Amino acid sequence: MYDVVTKLSNDAKFSEEGSRAAVAAVRWVVGSAAGAAVTPAVLDSELQQLGLPKEHAAALTRVYADHLPRLALHLQQASLKECPTEPSNA
Repeated sequence: MYDVVTKLSNDAKFSEEGSRAAVAAVRWVVGSAAGAAVTPAVLDSELQQLGLPKEHAAALTRVYADHLPRLALHLQQASLKECPTEPSNA
């Protein structure tokens, strides 16, 4: 994965800081969308409203839709929230 990001960053003439910022932004958007159970169609629309070109929004949305079940499961397992249990009679 690192090699792919490095190659794309070099092709786009990003600095290392710019590359890290782009990866962090994508990670935050995807993680926040999955955590809020946003549908791929809504994510696509919101990304375009934020000014992302339609092709880029579609590419990100396609990857999001493909990996949403795994991502949601990971976020659920990594959450600090406790699952509701039956009330105790204490």
